[in-house]
Amino acid sequence: MIMKKWDTDLEQSKARQINSDFFDKIDAEGKAYWLGFIFADGSVRKSYDVFTVKLQIRDKGHLKKLALIFDKPLKIEQSRCKGKMFSQTVLRVFSKYLCHSLADKGIVPLKTFVDSDVFCHIPKHLIRHFIRGNMDGDGCICRFMNCGKVRYHVDFLGRVKFINELRSIFEKQFLGKQFYAVPYQSICRMTVSFAPTIECLLTWLYSDATVYLERKHNSYLKFKREMDAGILKTSDRRNIKKAWRTRKAA
Repeated sequence: MIMKKWDTDLEQSKARQINSDFFDKIDAEGKAYWLGFIFADGSVRKSYDVFTVKLQIRDKGHLKKLALIFDKPLKIEQSRCKGKMFSQTVLRVFSKYLCHSLADKGIVPLKTFVDSDVFCHIPKHLIRHFIRGNMDGDGCICRFMNCGKVRYHVDFLGRVKFINELRSIFEKQFLGKQFYAVPYQSICRMTVSFAPTIECLLTWLYSDATVYLERKHNSYLKFKREMDAGILKTSDRRNIKKAWRTRKAA
């Protein structure tokens, strides 16, 4: 059988990059987690030859864990946002094979504007690791004060289709629990605001986990301490929008 030039190019690309087949099969915690993280914070160039992840400087140590998988160095670059310059830590991996492997899982160029069927590529027993990775990239564990009381809520951000699928997963996992999703500018945000539900959700996400963003894991531990101490006041749907304006996000 004669191999097509495009297939040959991909095979050569696979051979040049260490672990370029890392996401070919999602069969381990780390693969599911990083796929979720990249689904949130990563991008693939239109030419399908470079995938990039950019994070704020304080998360450099976390991004280094991903960089080590592909034996790539991190760079510090300057970016502009609303007229202000700020530094970012950047990982770039030049690999057509890896980019096409990610695209097969729904991480395509301009994915912000594309509905992807990413969940169908992840085994059920690894779904929570994917969700934890996605939360570390696009979500938050929010602690804020309201009327002198400590409150928490956990947010997940994404396109409407993705959030609806995520809500369906949660409702099946946590029978009887309610999860609300509301529009937020051009995307959709799902907020979990009832403290006992937050406890169930975060315990499920972090139980026996070996890879996570340290500062969000610390927020979970702080929530658990305050929950155990009985000092939390639960929030409801009416307070969600107010919480977005006043939250201290982790």
